[in-house]
Amino acid sequence: TINLNIEHYVLPMGVFAVYVEINAIRYGGVLFIGKRVSVDNSFSVEVHILEEFQKEIREFQTVWVEFAAFIRDIKSFDSFAMLKSAIKSDIDTAKSLLQLSN
Repeated sequence: TINLNIEHYVLPMGVFAVYVEINAIRYGGVLFIGKRVSVDNSFSVEVHILEEFQKEIREFQTVWVEFAAFIRDIKSFDSFAMLKSAIKSDIDTAKSLLQLSN
């Protein structure tokens, strides 16, 4: 997971299927933008890379993100298990939308 520092925020909050480019290599991913209402209510922009990725991202390294599809709005979950289940569903949906193999 890459935590992004966004200076100019203009997109709606939610969960998105995205493409991420790092060092001229493109990966599929799931992006979360918004308040982490089920955890600590802090604002966060996080992208989870769905494909094999072994490199370390250095602070201040440029990461390009291309939005492919909206998956869902932000929700509050009653338990950590429900949150984990939703994240798994988001990953499965993104893989399907981006046509990535499981």
